This record gives sequence, structure tokens and C-alpha cells, in this order.
Amino acid sequence: MNRRDFFKTLAVAAGAGIAAKAGVSLRPPMPEGWRGLLYSGSIVRLDTFGISSGAVRARCEELLSQGANRPQAFMVAVMEQAEAQRVGE
Repeated sequence: MNRRDFFKTLAVAAGAGIAAKAGVSLRPPMPEGWRGLLYSGSIVRLDTFGISSGAVRARCEELLSQGANRPQAFMVAVMEQAEAQRVGE
């Protein structure tokens, strides 16, 4: 680590410490609802929308084996399953 990197790391750590003491988060806010589900890629949150996590997980694995990356596979699988369950109602 050179001197510049050291001071950059020190400044970030100091800023994070000050923000924590002030009760401010440096992370961007997490969107809620549907966008939050797609943004987070959380299989656990699928039940909130009545979407089958097992079906999404299986479809994600298929898409990953076809060369998609994980966020793409999750989004496509969720959208397909949501549409299939909406049509099936």
C-alpha cells in the first residue's frame, strides 16, 4: 500500500466513523417493494409477493447453466414466474 492509498483508506474510515456517530448511513437507501426485491436478488423475499421460490431457484440454475450471470438469471426467473402465476390465477 502506497502513501496515497493509505491516506485514502484513512479518510474513508474516518468519514464512516463520523457518519456512524451521527446516525447517518453511507449506504444508498434500499428501494422497497417490487424494485427492492429485484435489486436485492433475495429469494427469501419472494413469498412477500406470492411467488414460488422453488420455481425461481430452479429457473435461475437453468439460466446460469446457459451463461447468464446471477442478477440477470434472478430477474428473468422472477419475472417469468410472476407472469406464470398471474396468468394462472
